[in-house]
Amino acid sequence: MTEGRALRRDPTTGAWVALSTERVLRPTIPRDVAMLRTPPDACPFCPGHEAFTPPTLAAWPPTGAWAVRAFANRYPALRVEGALERRGRGPYDDVTGIGAHEVIVEAPDHDVRLCHQPDPVLAAGLRLARDRIADLQRDPRLVAITWFRNHGTAAGASISHPHAQIVGTPELSSQLQVMLERSRAHRARTGRDLLADVLDHEHDDGSRIVADGPIVTLCPWAPLTPFELWLVPTAAEPDFARVSDERVTQLARAMGIALRALEAELGDVPYNAFLVTAPTGARAEDGFRWHIRVRPRLTTAAGFELATGGAMHHAFPETTAALLRQHT
Repeated sequence: MTEGRALRRDPTTGAWVALSTERVLRPTIPRDVAMLRTPPDACPFCPGHEAFTPPTLAAWPPTGAWAVRAFANRYPALRVEGALERRGRGPYDDVTGIGAHEVIVEAPDHDVRLCHQPDPVLAAGLRLARDRIADLQRDPRLVAITWFRNHGTAAGASISHPHAQIVGTPELSSQLQVMLERSRAHRARTGRDLLADVLDHEHDDGSRIVADGPIVTLCPWAPLTPFELWLVPTAAEPDFARVSDERVTQLARAMGIALRALEAELGDVPYNAFLVTAPTGARAEDGFRWHIRVRPRLTTAAGFELATGGAMHHAFPETTAALLRQHT
């Protein structure tokens, strides 16, 4: 069904999405999609401005002029220093603010958007993220590591220079916990991995695949935002921190194609991209598979979204995939 109305459920989270082509006709508030442009001479992420950030944790190349660089966030939500303490107060849980919060500058060029960076630069940023996640996993206090990118002010970015962030936490998010449980339940019930079944079905159907290859780019069955994309490896790999350089290169190529297709269809749209990866110590037999989700900010979460944890919009993924395939 690609028109009319439908309720669809995301098999990985259980979230319901209400899709209706009639909603495209409803009155809307004009949306300012302009990006905040940080002046290069005031940008702390530009080469030569390293003194304006905490010390470098890792960079590539490791010597000389860097293309990508990682350092602790200057305004961290969590810190590695201190002791981890858990407390219970009646119905409430409380954990000291122990964790990690890092920034990865994903390109040296201030004014070149990430989708127009060459694939080797994209790969370098993702490879550095993989290595930083692997390093943070050595801290026994951290059980979940999250990588994410905010592009544009509407997506939460305060600096326009291409960058991503990594946050390590001593607890699993409720969403990751649900995704793990649903993956395990699917494996126990069918003997198969959930995302492997998703990919098999998408290949059989074909209407929601944007680009194929070792990393499949698809518009998911139940997108939480219009033009949402998933980048899913065909290999059964639960933990992104343990993937090969070749897989990172494949991901970079797929990501470049996906971001350029989004820009060609939508313009310089704000978006959030985030990595879904197994927590520290997860087992392959859990049936979990790492992947990246990209969510353009084309709508505003309203009452239905807040009340249900789902979404309501007009964009059927079969339609958005067809539009994006024209640009790949």
